[in-house]
This record gives sequence, structure tokens and C-alpha cells, in this order.
Amino acid sequence: MQYIFSSIALSKPFRNFAVALLFLMGPLCMAQLKTTIDTTQMRIGEELLWSLELEADPADIVMFPEGAKFGGFEVIRNYPIDTLKSESGARTMRLRKRYGLTSFDSGTYVLPPQRVLLGDQKFESDSLNVVVYSVVVDTTKQKLFDIKTSVVVPLEKTSLWLWILACLVLLTLGYLGLRWWKKRRLQQNKAPILPPFEEAMHRLSQVDQANLLDQGEIKAYYSELVDIVKCYVAREVDDRALESTTDELIQRFYLHQNAGHLSLKTATITHLGNILKRSDLIKFAKGSSAADQIQLDRQGIEQIIIDTKAALPEEEHNEDEEAQLALAVAQRRRRHKRRVIVASILVLLLSSAGIVFYFGVENTKDYVFGNTLRDHVEGPWYQSAYGVPAIELETPDILKRQLASTAEDSIALRDRSVFEAYTLLDPLYISVSTTHRPNAENQGLEQALDMALNRLEKQGAGTMLVKSESFETPEGLKGLRAHGTFYFIDEPGHSSQDQSTYELYVFGQEGGVQTVLVAYKDDEQHAQVVKDRIVNSIAIQVPEQSVDLNNTER
Repeated sequence: MQYIFSSIALSKPFRNFAVALLFLMGPLCMAQLKTTIDTTQMRIGEELLWSLELEADPADIVMFPEGAKFGGFEVIRNYPIDTLKSESGARTMRLRKRYGLTSFDSGTYVLPPQRVLLGDQKFESDSLNVVVYSVVVDTTKQKLFDIKTSVVVPLEKTSLWLWILACLVLLTLGYLGLRWWKKRRLQQNKAPILPPFEEAMHRLSQVDQANLLDQGEIKAYYSELVDIVKCYVAREVDDRALESTTDELIQRFYLHQNAGHLSLKTATITHLGNILKRSDLIKFAKGSSAADQIQLDRQGIEQIIIDTKAALPEEEHNEDEEAQLALAVAQRRRRHKRRVIVASILVLLLSSAGIVFYFGVENTKDYVFGNTLRDHVEGPWYQSAYGVPAIELETPDILKRQLASTAEDSIALRDRSVFEAYTLLDPLYISVSTTHRPNAENQGLEQALDMALNRLEKQGAGTMLVKSESFETPEGLKGLRAHGTFYFIDEPGHSSQDQSTYELYVFGQEGGVQTVLVAYKDDEQHAQVVKDRIVNSIAIQVPEQSVDLNNTER
């Protein structure tokens, strides 16, 4: 056997053939798919890491499987492809694709083979078995909570001022639109601006400038002349002139002349009748007229209008009638103005009644006039700690540390920290103070209570009613509580009309004295809610050094 291998090794042709065969089969030997998982046993919901590795040439196209599920496992994480250095040292690279899988049901699952494409070659991953165990819940050690009740979230309502503003805008636009429509209607029905005589003369000059005769429009020329004289007569003498024929118009002229309404000469009326009849012949019988006759008719129409104006009776100005007319116009305008005001007030009242009915009386009053306490209830709250030893409480606004402004304040605040929000004049006032005092637990609380009441009185609280008693918070903090009412004194001898209610809490915990003061103007609706929320949130921070070592494991 040794002789055979040595002979083969020494055989040069066979050696060259073996090298060529290994070169051709090299890529097939390198391209092997490796399948691994990090565990074969897992619990429900845990991540199973499934990896596929393949060595390939950098120029080859590699496609790994894609999908949302592989067998009984769901893909919860799809990692990017890692490019690693080949272990063989050849001119290849090692590609690794990882998948994060999980299952939400217990049992034994098979991760089926998946196909990987390398150029024109196809590879399949190994089939793997994985056991999924259920999670045991120990109700004796792990507390179970009841299902939370549903919370009714109030609908956000639009601000009342926006509704009022919208109603006012609509009313204003409606009123302006009505005024514009009436004004436009009056302008359409309004008589011409020019008086009748000036209008007739103006139209005659326009006919002359139109050059209708030069264009051969004799029919249109006579039509304009007749329309001008009839419009003037209709406005000044007889309102039926436009709809009358030539004979009817001349007949009515004679009637006005006989009745004394018009002192016009008979020759003028006859001249007008001749011109009108000539115009009828030209318009309806296709008649013609000489140029001299046309010019005479033009001058005749103008002279007839002048004579008619002179024949009109003079108007008698009655000052009493004009005064009565002016008074009637003024009364009509005042009535119109009153109607507009009444209608606006009625619409405003109806809109206000609808808004009050929709939002309610209290909500409407709060939206219109504002309610600071309501804003505190519906606004954000902040949980903060103040002073050393720290006292925690929840407030509508962050309390600010009070700095000493005078030498007396500097001495008073030497061993005490004071934090405040708002003032006694506001609907709500909050004050927190902490004083470092060793061995102060439940000792000297009455003295601290008296000092806090004196400080409140110095701030302007007068006519104070004080009631004190022992107090214990729901968390077990014990202390003293003082409550009552007072009136704020803004000037010596003068106090405000609004009564304020206050509650003062004094605790002696963790080597110090803590006081919490809440003063408010009771609106019988929101003030108690604000006060109770502040008081129920009071807590004293326990330092780590104060933990009882006897309760710790040794």
C-alpha cells in the first residue's frame, strides 16, 4: 500500500490531474451550509436564536430565507447579515444570517429545513427539534391584581369665549350683509341722479355725438329723439307717456292743458304731434326725410322740452310738509335702529341661553368669569420634595424657596427652609417649612404650631378662628392640626370681604419639624378637592440611615 501511494505521488501526470480535480471541486467543498440554534429548550415568549452560516465567493449572490413564520415559530427579530473572515484562509467569506424566533404555545416543535440559494446552487438547512415549556405562575408568592375599572375621560369642550366670539361674528356678518343687500336694492330702484330736464339735454347731446345720421341710421336717430321726449314727459307731465301711442299722447297733452296742469301752447302740442307722426312713418312704414327736415325735427324736440319745462306750474314749498317728512324719515330710521338692537339682543340672549343649557350654569360661570380653583383641579399637578428633612406633597404648582430680604428674615430663616406658592390674596395659598431639630419627634409640636400661626398672622391674616387637634395621615404620620377661618387685612383697620379657610399641619419626624399650610377661599365646589389632594399626598422622606438595622438580615 505504501508503495502504491508513493508511486502515485511520484507519477507526475496523475499528480497534475488530482490538482485540477481538487481545484474544480474546491467551491463545492467550501460551499457548505451550517445550521445552529442557541438552545433546544425554551420557555414561552423567550427568544430562540437561529443561525445559518455559508462560505461563498464575494462575487456570488446569496439569498437567505425570508418570512414571518418558520414552522411553529414566529420571527420577532430579523438580524442583518454578518460578513466574517473565512476560517479556511481561502479567497472566500463567511456569511451568517441570524433570526430571533419565539413561540407562545408550549409543546415540541420542529424547525423545518429552509432553502438558501448560492448563485445557481441550492442548499437546505438542518431540521431541528425544540421543546417549549409553559411558565408556571406561583400565586402564593406573586400577587394578582384585580382588573382595573374603566375610567371615563371627560370630553374636551371648546372654550365658551370662542362660541360667543363666533356668534358675534356671525351676527355682525349677517347685519352687514343685510345692510349691503338693502342698499343695493335701493340703488337699483332709485330714480336717476340727474333731474328730468338735465337728463333730456344730456341725452340729446349724446345723440349728436353718436353720428347716427352720418352712418345712415335715420330710423335709430328718430327712435332716440322720440324716447328722449317721452321719458321727459313721463317724469314731468304724465307717467303714462312711455306706453302711449302718438295719438294718445297728444290727446293727454290736451287734457292736461284744459285741466290747467300744463300751460303749453297749442302750436307746441301740434308741432310735437307732427314730429311723432313723421317718426312713426320712418320707423314702421320705411319712410324717409330730408336732411334739412331732420335737423328741424332735432331742434324742434329740444324746443318742445324747453317749452314744456317752462309750462309746468311752479312747485309750492310747504315748510310744514317738509318738516313732517323729515320727522317721518327720522322716526323710521329710529324704529329701524331699535329693531336691529332688539334683534341683536334677542339673538345674543338665545345664544347665551343655549350655551348655559349645554354647559350648565356653574361651568358657564367658570368659563366666563374664570375659576382659579377649577383650573387647579383640571390642570397638571407636581410631586416634589422640600427641605431637609424633606417633606413630599403634590401641588398644582412648584413651591418656591423664600429668601431673606432683611436681617430679621435672615435670622428667622437661619435654621429653617420656607417654600411658598401664591399669596394670601389668591384663591389658594400653600406654604411648607422644614426646621432641623434633633430629637424633635412629637416634641415641641405645640410650640411649632403657635409659631406657624403667629407667622400667618404677620402675613396679614386677621380675625382668626383657631381649632387645634391631633392628626394622623393615611400613611401613619402623626402630628398636630389647626384649622379655622380668617380675613386678610390689606390695610391697617381694613380687611377684605372674602373669608378664607386654612388648615395647618405640624409634624415632628426624622430629626426635624415640618409644617404644611393650605389656605383657600372656599367655593364649595373645587376648594375642598384641591385641599384634600394636597393633604392626602403629604409624606416624609425617610433617610437611608434611619432604616431599622434590627429588621435586616445578619
